[in-house]
Amino acid sequence: MSVLNASIVLVASFPDGRIASEDSFVRPLGASVGKRIVRVKSGTSEWEAANVEFINRSLDHYRNTEEPAEAFFAELAETLTFVAGWIDDRQIEFDRIRKSGLKVFLLINLSADQDQMELILPPAVLRAAGAAELPIQIITND
Repeated sequence: MSVLNASIVLVASFPDGRIASEDSFVRPLGASVGKRIVRVKSGTSEWEAANVEFINRSLDHYRNTEEPAEAFFAELAETLTFVAGWIDDRQIEFDRIRKSGLKVFLLINLSADQDQMELILPPAVLRAAGAAELPIQIITND
């Protein structure tokens, strides 16, 4: 089994199609590129989601390491631990965002070269997401 690519993204959208703007999502969370946040995008049109992307890596990024798969999964684990702390630091903001009607979830998107994948979610990310009432959605290729 080999995961070839992984991304971890916080996704927010309004179910009625309103714009998930910077003022409704990005600014209240204080999300900006840096540390382990690689991309921040506000919605600019109806039905467009806003995103805070924490990682988007391919296994190929680690090709020059002694154990590429181990390095890849170690970075995923470190990123998930960072995400847990980041969410924990913003529990009040997530509550306000949820009350505004925004639907927010944590997306873990994996591409694998076989029908099986292995991903360990650190308890800290499960606890933080649960406390913020953020569903975690895991998607893989077919």
